[in-house]
Amino acid sequence: MVYHRTALDRLLDMIRNYQTYQIAENVIITMSLVRNNVICGVDFSKIKMPFFLPDGIYFSDNGLNPSSFRKSIVAYMMKYDNKSFLNCDFREAFILNNVNNLISMDAVSDDEIII
Repeated sequence: MVYHRTALDRLLDMIRNYQTYQIAENVIITMSLVRNNVICGVDFSKIKMPFFLPDGIYFSDNGLNPSSFRKSIVAYMMKYDNKSFLNCDFREAFILNNVNNLISMDAVSDDEIII
């Protein structure tokens, strides 16, 4: 599957240097609405992850074409019942809470970066 970048991807590129979580949250919610809750292959690296995400957003297509969250800041990640982060890459991310929530959602991460 070839991912085609959109204006929302360019907006993600612009917000990487801003000190806000709300912009990323709005982009993720907008992407989920226009893509039937499946956001595959998107580069979320170096993004400050929002504190709350609605249930039912999938960042990979059943493990295929996962989104990347490398070097992102994850202040808090709730454990979702679904596999919304299956195979997503959280390596080198700065995770401020329990990494087990991400691991239980089948995300790929580094244990040594947890505070």
